[in-house]
Amino acid sequence: MRRLLTSTVVGIAAFLLLWSRYGNFFFLSMDEGIYLEGAVRVARGQAPYRDFFTITGPATFWLYGAIFKALGETLAVARAVLCIELALLCAAVCWLTSQLLKPTFAAITTSLYAVVLVTSPFPLYVTHRWDSNLLAILAIAFAWSALRNRNFAAAAGLCAGTAIWFTPPMAILCITLGVWLFMQARPAIWIYLAGAALPALLAVNTIPSLLQSLLWDATNYAAANKVSYGVLTGELPHAFTSVAAIVKYCEAMLPAILPILGAIAIIGIRKRADRKFASLLMLSAIALLATAYPRFGGAQLWFISPIFWIAASAGTFLITPEKLKPAVALLATAASVVITYVMLRPAEPLKTLETNAGNVKLSRLHFVVTSGILESVRPGDSLFVFPYLPIFYFATGGVNPTRYSYMQPGMMGPIDEKAVLKDLRNNPPKWVIHHTFSEAFIMKNWPASDRTRLQFSEIEEFLKANYKVTNPDEVGVGYRLLQLKPK
Repeated sequence: MRRLLTSTVVGIAAFLLLWSRYGNFFFLSMDEGIYLEGAVRVARGQAPYRDFFTITGPATFWLYGAIFKALGETLAVARAVLCIELALLCAAVCWLTSQLLKPTFAAITTSLYAVVLVTSPFPLYVTHRWDSNLLAILAIAFAWSALRNRNFAAAAGLCAGTAIWFTPPMAILCITLGVWLFMQARPAIWIYLAGAALPALLAVNTIPSLLQSLLWDATNYAAANKVSYGVLTGELPHAFTSVAAIVKYCEAMLPAILPILGAIAIIGIRKRADRKFASLLMLSAIALLATAYPRFGGAQLWFISPIFWIAASAGTFLITPEKLKPAVALLATAASVVITYVMLRPAEPLKTLETNAGNVKLSRLHFVVTSGILESVRPGDSLFVFPYLPIFYFATGGVNPTRYSYMQPGMMGPIDEKAVLKDLRNNPPKWVIHHTFSEAFIMKNWPASDRTRLQFSEIEEFLKANYKVTNPDEVGVGYRLLQLKPK
């Protein structure tokens, strides 16, 4: 009971911290708009695969679409769901860590994780990865509980099976947990399998479309999105000129370091604690690492960091002499306070802007870009964002006339370009938000991209012939607003 109470308190504290930073903070995320625009489509009666293109499982669109329909299509609603998910994730991390440490120590290490999560240079946003990784950690917690009460195996299976519908590679974890339960609590395996099968039975009509999407991924996504282990694509300080710069650099490196520390810690845990729990951590960590394929960059490793944080933090305390543990706990607490103070101080005052997605706060640069576009594009206007920043659909309320919320250079091929071009010709949008990605930018973010697919020349020609520039790029970020020429 004490473990559960401690974990609940940690989860509530994490939610408050997360909400204070990301509740209505708007930024020009490249990926968040994919899920928010898709969720809006679902809320208005459309379906993934059938009505709009996606390369992930459909569950994120279903989840946020249902919530948007019930509570409204605002950024605050979406971020509330995200913050609740991450708070539950922190609570589950605390509970799992407390299986090896005293609840107080588990709370301290998890609080530090929550602080790093909020202050990380990898910003938090709505994505299928957080949805599925919460379910993954819950599945691991329930699998461990099934050793004492086999009925928890149903919950473990339900969480693992549902995670697949958010992120299909989570099938690796689902199978792994099934193997572990078969080895440790054989009578519970059938209960686990029943729970895992239930989501598929409820969504059986979507299976053919999901399999077709996975086939597209295998021939297009995997080749274009390979990223070497630990690669960082964001901008990092070149000189440690301040405490904030040092913290930022360390936090950016952490996702690549944690798996290594976690692997070392698991070896130590096997010698000093429950070997069954160590085997659960080890197998789950390997499975979750495999789900990141083919993108093993720092940002992608950050999504699967909870399992490695559990192992690394618990291992650290287990090898620390008993007399020094209070000092280590005090150091972790002090680090939480310092990081929070240093990293959550805004470098500049945030601006406030009223958008179709509600009242949001954003940086000065993003305010200039977004407010300029919002002055022209009104909710309900037909809009095409090209090639890649679908968050503008959500912010403006613009209606996308195509099946594609984004076009990734180097991944989408001629078939995708022709499909988009057909939709544009049949229903030319009033507005186009256009950005020209440089080859250097593309190869930095997607280094394995097919260089023969870096340009969508037919779409570019269509835009050049039919649109005029109304808002040029005055702040140097590369986005221009185009308007359909009168006939």
